Amino acid sequence: MMPVGASARRLRGSRTWSVAAGLDASLDTLLAPIRMTIYIGTSGWSYDHWSDVLYPRGAPSYERLLYYTQSFQTVELNSSFYRWPRLATFRAWKRRLPAAFRFSVKAPRALTHAKKLYAPEAWIDRIAACWHELADKRAVLLVQLGPTWHKTTPGSDISSNGCRDGSKHRSSSAIRAGSMNVCSQCSSTTRSRTAS
Repeated sequence: MMPVGASARRLRGSRTWSVAAGLDASLDTLLAPIRMTIYIGTSGWSYDHWSDVLYPRGAPSYERLLYYTQSFQTVELNSSFYRWPRLATFRAWKRRLPAAFRFSVKAPRALTHAKKLYAPEAWIDRIAACWHELADKRAVLLVQLGPTWHKTTPGSDISSNGCRDGSKHRSSSAIRAGSMNVCSQCSSTTRSRTAS
């Protein structure tokens, strides 16, 4: 068995090759460059000190998102961590976003810090409904975990069900535990709503 790098160099001209597990794969497929889209944005879009920087001085707060989307491709909704917005607010944001724009939402601290992900059912439908409203503008649901959250904290065993999420861990035990997805129920709720 050859190391992958060595076999890739020697087999560049080969059409297929046998992988250690016995699977046949096209060398071109295995060596194809990884394609990804990188979105550049900030945490929030409406800050008074950005006047004359990102938007004109005196621009009304409801116009700041429009100015923001002219300079950036994505945003993290950070205020949802402190106060979860109404469903109508998510609906309005989606209508105002350009086609290729992506919107990330931070999970509420009531779920991540106060409840420490324990018994998330009270939040699941609410998060899923709002997440659903963003439709094709969704990026990731961000989950910021408190400094006392550890891999043994109740709720740390919630498994992934296809929801793109991001976690911010402040404990090394959480990092060692691997990637934890707190939106498995949210994801399945969103999929069932999308299908209907």
